[in-house]
Amino acid sequence: MSLQFAIFRFIYYENGEVSTDTVIGTLYAAEKYAVTDLVDLCRAFLESNICERTVCDIMENARIFNMKDLHAKCLKFIFQSPCYARIVFKSSGFLRCSRDGIESLIKDDELPLEEEIIYHSLIRWAKHRCKKERAGSPNPVQIR
Repeated sequence: MSLQFAIFRFIYYENGEVSTDTVIGTLYAAEKYAVTDLVDLCRAFLESNICERTVCDIMENARIFNMKDLHAKCLKFIFQSPCYARIVFKSSGFLRCSRDGIESLIKDDELPLEEEIIYHSLIRWAKHRCKKERAGSPNPVQIR
């Protein structure tokens, strides 16, 4: 289902359907056009899909869309056990986190991880970011 169709369907029929593929685009449009019930539907969808594999991406979008309650639920999920936190910090979603997202994770004293795991995860994240930024640069500078 196309994004436009999802929004029109919700506005005219109050029948909202979002999926993993459409939720962020739908949320963006719903925010832009102040369709608050659709924003709530998207928020509920994201909240119900929090797991070790998705929590970083959901947390990033919650931060972007200023959904403080959803962001807090993501942090609570990560902080609930060392096992979950370890899986999240080793996930590919962790590598996609912004600097602000990473800071919100590591600044909290409630993070149930050993400093060594946090350190190695941050090194992995930094290497990924450097590689990504170099790939996007039209004229990479070589250090000699």
